[in-house]
Amino acid sequence: NSKYYARCTENSTKACNDLGYTLTSCPEGQIVDTNCIYSSLYMKCKCDTCEGFDYAHIDATAQGYVTDGECKSCDKIKYKRKENLCNGYEKCDCGGAVGSKSCWSGSVEKYSSCKSCCANNCNLDSCDSNAYVCKYESCSNKYCATGCAINHKEWCEQPTINCVAMGYKSATSCAGLKCPYGEYWHCV
Repeated sequence: NSKYYARCTENSTKACNDLGYTLTSCPEGQIVDTNCIYSSLYMKCKCDTCEGFDYAHIDATAQGYVTDGECKSCDKIKYKRKENLCNGYEKCDCGGAVGSKSCWSGSVEKYSSCKSCCANNCNLDSCDSNAYVCKYESCSNKYCATGCAINHKEWCEQPTINCVAMGYKSATSCAGLKCPYGEYWHCV
């Protein structure tokens, strides 16, 4: 009767299908979640988590970065990223030279050529301390005059202290201005 068969054979396809296992391989972007116990040819799939691929394209290519591989997770693509190497560019302690091109490597801006960190403001080989107050610029190995020595006027020349030469004519006290360098007066 219909309860009996001539022989019994395993129908793994039907057994796996009855348990919900239908795929024989996972589509791109998915990985094997579990295999059917009746046949490892049948499987259930899940989205690939793409371990280590932590960035969307916009973040993987943000300023200073480039993509370093990609992985499909179901219908999305995830990326690794690395700092842009900026070949031909260098990190400049004092910025780029005028007209140089720049490239970002991570959070560091690099330049095709660097400007000198030395301001090169100074031009004196030595400092005459009798006339000037100076500052030393180590990068140029030169001195800058920053002021005049005591008792020197503008342009660091010795001032005139002769009261008569300065226009003070009266040797006696009067209503007017007294010379700061002696007892002469300019009377009004």
